[in-house]
Amino acid sequence: IAGQLDDAEFRKLTDSESVHKTIDKVMVRVDSSNGVKSGLRLLVNRVIADLEQANRLPIDKRIKPAVLDSIIRGTLAENGLDLPSAWGVFSQPQDSLLMQNTPPAGDFSQQLQKSTFSMPLFPLTLAHNAELLKLFFPRQDVFILKKISMLLVTTLFLLAIIFIGFVYTVRTIFRQQQFAHSLTNFINNMTHEFKTPISTISLAAEALSSNSGVRDDEKRFQRYNKIITEENARMRWQVETILQMAALERGEFELNLKLVDVHDVITSVTNNATLQVDKKDGRLRCDLAAENARIQADPMHITGIINNLVDNANKYTPLNPDITVKTSNDDHGITITIRDNGLGIKPEDRKRIFDMYYRVPTGNVHNVKGFGLGLSYVKLMVEAHGGTIDVQSEYRRGTTVVLHFPVVSVK
Repeated sequence: IAGQLDDAEFRKLTDSESVHKTIDKVMVRVDSSNGVKSGLRLLVNRVIADLEQANRLPIDKRIKPAVLDSIIRGTLAENGLDLPSAWGVFSQPQDSLLMQNTPPAGDFSQQLQKSTFSMPLFPLTLAHNAELLKLFFPRQDVFILKKISMLLVTTLFLLAIIFIGFVYTVRTIFRQQQFAHSLTNFINNMTHEFKTPISTISLAAEALSSNSGVRDDEKRFQRYNKIITEENARMRWQVETILQMAALERGEFELNLKLVDVHDVITSVTNNATLQVDKKDGRLRCDLAAENARIQADPMHITGIINNLVDNANKYTPLNPDITVKTSNDDHGITITIRDNGLGIKPEDRKRIFDMYYRVPTGNVHNVKGFGLGLSYVKLMVEAHGGTIDVQSEYRRGTTVVLHFPVVSVK
């Protein structure tokens, strides 16, 4: 029969037919194709009768459970499925359980009935209601997870790297945008700061060159000459400030350390600033309570630190500034506190106040003069002297800057 019919034709003939009808159809095909003798028909009838008789035997007579279990285990192992399994043989179409193994994990009859892992137990049987072999894997999820665990871990690791890279890129772009914005404001402020002295010098020079009356009047001549000199000095100081800050940022500086009395520095700075504070009907007070105010510091830079902070306290207090400078000692050094009642700083601006070129918005870019370099300079110099700086501020309530430096022991 196998020589006369291909598998598809044979299966088509045997599907949903009784054994006898199948035999007749097969033999008709055999006779019509080759005209073989009746002896072949008898032989085929005998073979098929034996197969039909075998189909009527109970399942436990046709195959032993141990043999079937061994075949299933071997086939699973060959395909890399080394995991516990439960199997069962079900009749058709009643779907009743005829045979099953007894795995250590327990009875899985219900799971086997619902299992989608099934196939005919005897694929070449002529009967259409052949028994079905069904498999169930109790630890299927664990097995699949183990198989894909390495791939899953690698995938999660790569996703984490991609996510971190994405976050880092976004933050870098955002910071670059903030820096570009601060740099643009710095250039605008610098242009404005340079424009004023240049215009003043230009007007004074024009008056001196074109007005003979000014040249003949010694008093007026000296006045214009003084204006040109002062504005030129102001512009030179601005240029030097920018260049000096660039050098400080690169670390190209050396501290000329000396024994400095912080109280002397504070007194000098506040005396010079009193005039500017008085113009706003304000007051500047000092409470120098530290018993030991001597530190190792560069006099020029320590003066610059105090001067910047007092100047900021005055500049960012529009009306009636009330500025207090206090000192005190603790076990580790001297604390300098500068408190004002000015505009204060919003929380979102507070974390950027030490960034170079950054200026806290005040509604008008030019209503408070400066380049946005003061606090970055202060922080850099404080840390260079081994100190710390902390800014506490509440919007519209004022700002408090706390400096701390190690002191030189009194002998």
